[in-house]
Amino acid sequence: MTDSNVDKVIIDFFAALKELGELRRRYDDLIGNGYLHLAKTRYSMGAGSVSRLQYDTSMTASVLINVHSGSDKEGLVSFAHAQPDDYQFTEGATETKLRRRLVDGKPVETVGQSTSEPPKSSVRDPLRWFGLLVPPSLRTAQKNFKEAVEISCQLASAQARVKHYRNQYLSLIANK
Repeated sequence: MTDSNVDKVIIDFFAALKELGELRRRYDDLIGNGYLHLAKTRYSMGAGSVSRLQYDTSMTASVLINVHSGSDKEGLVSFAHAQPDDYQFTEGATETKLRRRLVDGKPVETVGQSTSEPPKSSVRDPLRWFGLLVPPSLRTAQKNFKEAVEISCQLASAQARVKHYRNQYLSLIANK
């Protein structure tokens, strides 16, 4: 519990706090620019062309966020994103619903077979919902929002580091 330990924790705390501030500014810029480009797209295509009416009714997530506790010395929470294709199903076999089938012209009740493989994900590019030739501003908005998701993961990790260093500092001060 020397003063050098406290000094090191304080330096680490302020470095993490600086990183958190930079990430928040970057995140705010990305979200703001994303909405600005989305507004430009609505202006150029018409307000009714970019709305909820064009959304696919069977939307699936294009990005999954995995949250897990770190195994490093600090015990921090780390965040990472993975594509849905990388997602591993850990549940047991899935079973399909009951179906009525016609065998030789007669209806037969059958129970679906259980499978060990998850259903294939059909994630499409959401820009295709708005046509094949979309304005560049819509592509830029999508790029900004995708990058904002990545930054939000880094932001959550930085926030956890700041909280860790604060708790470490308080425990060092209490032990003095």
